[in-house]
Amino acid sequence: MIEDFSQRDGYKRLILGDIITLVNGTKVSNGSDLYRILDQCKVGDKVSVEVLRGDHKEKIAVTLEPKPDESECRPVPFGRLKQK
Repeated sequence: MIEDFSQRDGYKRLILGDIITLVNGTKVSNGSDLYRILDQCKVGDKVSVEVLRGDHKEKIAVTLEPKPDESECRPVPFGRLKQK
């Protein structure tokens, strides 16, 4: 049974625990499959993702975004945080 709405997330987005089973109709069995499919897409593309969420399947439209810049995620030295 495929539902076109999200029972746990009203914004129709992927959530922790979703298992991706299809992307644009192509079966995803592992992380390598997912990367191979996404390598054929570009930032801004809209893809259809089917996930197993709990005991039911859902289709979610996803717009691909750029990978976050890892340099933005650097640690802050101890004692240098400013509190407001």
